[in-house]
Amino acid sequence: MRSVGKSSVIAVIATLILTAVQSTAHAWNFFIVTGPGGVPIAQVAQQIVPSGFNGAPGLGLDYIYRVKNIGPLAIDGFSIFTGPAGPVLPLTYTGIPPATNPGFLQPFGPIGNASVPFLTGEGNTFSPVPWRFDEYDNRAAGPVTRYVTHWVSPIAAPLPPGFWTEFDLFSTNPPVLGGGAVDIDGPGAIGVDIEGQAADPGNSSFFAMLTYNQQVPVSNSPDSSDPFPGTPQLGPGNPLPEPSSMALVVIGGAIAGLARFRRRT
Repeated sequence: MRSVGKSSVIAVIATLILTAVQSTAHAWNFFIVTGPGGVPIAQVAQQIVPSGFNGAPGLGLDYIYRVKNIGPLAIDGFSIFTGPAGPVLPLTYTGIPPATNPGFLQPFGPIGNASVPFLTGEGNTFSPVPWRFDEYDNRAAGPVTRYVTHWVSPIAAPLPPGFWTEFDLFSTNPPVLGGGAVDIDGPGAIGVDIEGQAADPGNSSFFAMLTYNQQVPVSNSPDSSDPFPGTPQLGPGNPLPEPSSMALVVIGGAIAGLARFRRRT
């Protein structure tokens, strides 16, 4: 009976440890953004972590958005927006971030800066070429209560189907209640544009949209795992592999697998 009791205690402890590890190690929050007719267009994996995690210390929190194209057409725009409905928002900031190693990053300064008052910076961390960053808000009427942050790909370099890339917003403000946008007024939403379709960021109108349906908490234990295992990361501007190159990759993988099998047997 003693051995059974010890085994039960060990099993319970092991389960508690595994649960604790899983709850702290996996910080990604997943969202599916759909277009007309409910067709899935993009999968967004998000986590909010200290900015030093992505090599940008001193900017507060890093709102990480990894965007995977799960639709049939290339994605050429990505947006995070929040605030109550209202009149058309004017474009209040536009710029292309300078290169860093890796990717691109544009610091704005402390909260209240003249560029984007509620952000300390923005970037597309893993992109080999930069996406333009546009920001629309109602600051002319007083404190910002409504905004649209909008990344636009270079004309010839959108995000192809079957690949993912990352966008980052930096702020010392916490996330809005009920969502994962930078705190102004919640809950916020996600917008995605595809090639050949018109978008109207000033009116918060995009081809595919999703209002946040869960809270994204701040994680002090960043998750460095790949949220899209088996999916290639492609920064905007990288060409899709040629069919012949893909065939060589598949053949090479098969040969490597056969070699491992022979060694085992």
